Amino acid sequence: MRWKCPSCGFDNDVPHPECKGGCGYEPIPMKLSLVAATTGKAMTISITTTFGKDLLRSFAGDEAVYASNPQFVIKKDVEAGGWFLEHAPTAKNPTFVNGSTAVSAHCKLQGSHFVTIGPEKMRLEVRFP
Repeated sequence: MRWKCPSCGFDNDVPHPECKGGCGYEPIPMKLSLVAATTGKAMTISITTTFGKDLLRSFAGDEAVYASNPQFVIKKDVEAGGWFLEHAPTAKNPTFVNGSTAVSAHCKLQGSHFVTIGPEKMRLEVRFP
């Protein structure tokens, strides 16, 4: 299936995760899922979503007790080219992405990244369905 790159206009002849015209454009997945390691349950989003203790408890189980209301926000940023996590400044415990603190960062999420509260609590795997 052919597609025209919205960044450089190159006419790509096969579906691929990035433009073959050399501009580096990668389409942003329409949806993002967080899968809880302890429960196996997932939450799939397609719009900006604020995650707090109550929402996290619905699929991540008892470890959501470490989360605040709110804990973090995940949003699609078309201009920056992906899905991003932002830690809520009022959260009591820090949010981590792949073992690094996300407290003062605008963290781009990739498939198989892990989001946690602190370095190891409430492990959530990022997936693009």
